[in-house]
Amino acid sequence: MKKLKLAGIGCGGRTRTYLSLAAERIGQYFEVVAAADPRIERAERLRRYAKDKAAFRVFNSDAALLAEDKLADIVVIGTQDSYHVK
Repeated sequence: MKKLKLAGIGCGGRTRTYLSLAAERIGQYFEVVAAADPRIERAERLRRYAKDKAAFRVFNSDAALLAEDKLADIVVIGTQDSYHVK
């Protein structure tokens, strides 16, 4: 079974919760690969959920992450509700 790659945009509590739940199943279904947040230290905190910590990518904006070639199969959008549409 192919593992689904996950990334997070907006790295507050919502994204941390979803990625931590996925991380519990890393060996089975998911691989956490990237995160984006204007506060780099918040994105960096999500590295702990990555199986391959050295390959985990950190971005300072959603635009920077989305400008890359496909990094993930699923992106958790955990920004403030008023920013979701952008």
